[in-house]
Amino acid sequence: VFIEQKIMSLDSTYVITAMLVLLCTLAALDLWRQMAIKYENNMYSEYSNALKSSEGLWEIGYRIEDLELKVLNQYNQTMAIKKTVDSLPRLSDSAHSLLRHHLSNMDILSNIRESRIAVHRLLFNDSMLYRIRCESSGNLLRVGLNDFRADPRDECQLFTSASSKTFGPHTLFHVIQTYEGSFALRSLATGLFVKAVPPPSNNAKAPWKLVVGGAIIGSAEIFRQSDEGYLFSPLMGGFFTCASGQMTLGYEGKYGSYNKFILEQVTGKALQSSYMLADLSNKVKYIQTNYSTANKKTIKQRREEVLKIIGIDSPNPVRICLGIPITSKGTKMDEIADSPFWSNLFDSFMKSIDWRSNRYIFRFYLGFDRADTLYDTGDAWTDMRKEFQLRATYRMKEQLMDDEAIKQVLEKQLTLRLMHFDHLEGAPSQVVSQLMLKALDDNFDYFYQVDSH
Repeated sequence: VFIEQKIMSLDSTYVITAMLVLLCTLAALDLWRQMAIKYENNMYSEYSNALKSSEGLWEIGYRIEDLELKVLNQYNQTMAIKKTVDSLPRLSDSAHSLLRHHLSNMDILSNIRESRIAVHRLLFNDSMLYRIRCESSGNLLRVGLNDFRADPRDECQLFTSASSKTFGPHTLFHVIQTYEGSFALRSLATGLFVKAVPPPSNNAKAPWKLVVGGAIIGSAEIFRQSDEGYLFSPLMGGFFTCASGQMTLGYEGKYGSYNKFILEQVTGKALQSSYMLADLSNKVKYIQTNYSTANKKTIKQRREEVLKIIGIDSPNPVRICLGIPITSKGTKMDEIADSPFWSNLFDSFMKSIDWRSNRYIFRFYLGFDRADTLYDTGDAWTDMRKEFQLRATYRMKEQLMDDEAIKQVLEKQLTLRLMHFDHLEGAPSQVVSQLMLKALDDNFDYFYQVDSH
């Protein structure tokens, strides 16, 4: 019995030891697994942060890796194009000559057509041309300026059209499959890829944007789409929103209020029309670029051309009218110099213009009631003209102008016109209308109503 108890005691010791070893082994494996996951997450986080950084900032070589990915994609595309071009039938010198003089040769024309079709199929996949709709019943996404403003910064951004009738190359995108269900979007209008752009470093909480500008597929140009239709950027780690007339915005994280992006395939006549419009657009751009290059001028030449149009010595300089209704009714002014027109408006106007380089003509049109107790009595008009010249001269002397230059400004560029009206008491808008009509009759170009107070 003693021996049996001893054996059982030894067996239990071995079992306990074996279980402890097993538990330690499992704990070590789990710890190793947690460390591996943490290391992988840290690596991805560093990689993502590096790619989100500015183009001028290369962090820990991660951007170099992204550059290598783009170079590899470009190389593969170039080699595919070269292989296709090398396999196409070539025209001999005699064939070229024959083509120039006898365009009816069907064999040569057939070879050319075959070549163009082969290259087109290599560059464009007609079966993968789509338009993207914001929600199932929303408007189409398109690249270009906002429908509600003309800010040049918007010209490469993706917006949702404000109109349901918008259609053209700027609303069409080639879907290019990459790997594991991911894809890239290439604009038919520009030939460039859609890319996710992070917010600026000084405003990290701002949303991401979608712009057309990627030349080669890289991390920023890769997207995925969920089964529900939400558009996901692996680089951003989040989804995008869209709304009629608004730019497409992206937000990091899986939780939020996002929109579905519905991809609709384009076929038939719509496909042909899209390619035709894109080709016409490229031809117009080619003509404009050539014209701009051929007529390119230096900054000095451009300035001289502008001054020929708006300069003071131009036959038709820009003339600007400032129409101002004034009254002394209800005030306690004793003399012309007390008028708020001088201190509230005229002095500020004089200080806001560099009179040495000014090329515009300004004229103040002041209108008031006939027999106004301050502005239309005695020598009031003479006093107003003197005050006008006195204050204008003072402000131009502050700009270190000499007497002759000041005289030229007061003769050619800055003048005063006084007008009084009957039966328009208490109707300043009617006074302004009469002032503007007079300025129009005097051949002024721009008309501004200004309050003297």
